[in-house]
Amino acid sequence: MLLIISLVLAVAFVFLCGKALKKHPILFYSGAGIITIVLALIPFDGVPDFVNNYILALFRRGSLATAIFIIVMYTGALKNGSALMKKLIVIRGELSIMASIMILCHNIFFGKIYFVRLFTSASTMPVTQLLAAIASLLMLVIMIPLTIMSFPKVRKKMKPKLWKRLQRFAYVFYALIYIHIFLLTYSSAQARRGDYALSLILYTIVFGVYLVMRVRKYLLKKNSNIKLALNAGSGICTVGIVGAVCLFVFLSNGNTAAPARIPVKTFAYSSEGSVATADNSNAESQLHVETSEVSQISETTSVKSKEESQSTASESSKTSLTSSASSKVESKLTENETSKSNSQSSQITTKDNSISNNTTQSSKPSASNNNNSSSSSKNNISSKPSTSKPNQSITSKPSNSGNTVSKPETSAQETSKVPIVQNKYKDGKFSGSAYGYDGNIYVTITIKDDIITNIEATSDESDLWYFESCVQNVTSQIIASQSTSVDATSGATYSSEGIMAAVEQALNSAKN
Repeated sequence: MLLIISLVLAVAFVFLCGKALKKHPILFYSGAGIITIVLALIPFDGVPDFVNNYILALFRRGSLATAIFIIVMYTGALKNGSALMKKLIVIRGELSIMASIMILCHNIFFGKIYFVRLFTSASTMPVTQLLAAIASLLMLVIMIPLTIMSFPKVRKKMKPKLWKRLQRFAYVFYALIYIHIFLLTYSSAQARRGDYALSLILYTIVFGVYLVMRVRKYLLKKNSNIKLALNAGSGICTVGIVGAVCLFVFLSNGNTAAPARIPVKTFAYSSEGSVATADNSNAESQLHVETSEVSQISETTSVKSKEESQSTASESSKTSLTSSASSKVESKLTENETSKSNSQSSQITTKDNSISNNTTQSSKPSASNNNNSSSSSKNNISSKPSTSKPNQSITSKPSNSGNTVSKPETSAQETSKVPIVQNKYKDGKFSGSAYGYDGNIYVTITIKDDIITNIEATSDESDLWYFESCVQNVTSQIIASQSTSVDATSGATYSSEGIMAAVEQALNSAKN
């Protein structure tokens, strides 16, 4: 995809800015130099994946510079005197200088790691990586002198035959470009990682067609009578090259169909710090089983919690209804008994007054009778208030019954006051991804009661050496500290930060 985008941009630049490049080349060289230094030395952390994958990568991976080199090399393969060749040949030197400046961004950005490893620990590098680094050094050795000789002032001071003879090393340079790309993309293309297979096929088509065109032009120059045979042979060679590469990439590992992403290794780190390395198929099947088990457990837990909350709510509502009903009944009983006692006491008072009046109007000789009657009346008076005993017992009941009723009310209030603790994160497995060194990093975290118990991480980076050197250290720190703000592994900063950012994204997706 990057090659297609780069070719479109390069062709558009040639047709829109070709004349300006010829008139003011220093301005374009300066702009290319500033872009190279800025993008090669400044990491630009935290930018969106789209910016990393399709804007910064155009310069850092050398895709745009390679597209300009493709235009330069195809110019020499075009038919002499053709309109397209006339348009391109006048700016071919300026395009080659500009592409050479821009390709330095790729060499500086990746050379900080690969060239250092090449001269300090070459034995730790994979064979393809080692050969790609050597090819890159050879390209620099060829490119720098050819670029210097492309400046008009330098070219005028050189003999034409010598200059032309030295410029033929450009063919070696073009061949090394393809070898470098092939070594870096073949293993990833074979493993079906990202769009490496498509990129390898496109580069093979571009360089294969150029090879056929250049050989055809050379042979036609030697003998113009074999034009028809050369045309047929060119077509056959082009189709054969493309078909061979396609079969080699897609059938070399015996698979006819491939998923979108198959990481080379899966690293799983538990809270105890153990590490396991498994094949992709086993890791994916285990992940599927564990995810289903976690989902079943979470569903069962949620159902139980709902049932318990419903039963608690129903019991508390019943208790409150019972307490309110009992209080209403007791208050009604109290009011009735109080009214009865008041009516009885008013009747007693009336009778007492009538008895005292009768006693005053009666004659003295009947004192004994009066005494008897008064005593009897006193007995009656003293016995009448005894009817207030039920009143006393009834009025005392609300206090007792109030105590007995208040107990469930208190328990209901206490139940309502108890805070319901809700976890910050859901239990289960959650995934996240972020851009690492030169590709995406994917993680799957396991959360139980707001605790990260396990982290599984895979990488789509072209060089897994950095990912493998930091994944154990970073994930174990995250589990130990329960935080994504941990120390990056020295020498693998970008991959370390990619793991942290991916875990952070997974945590955000797990929030309640």
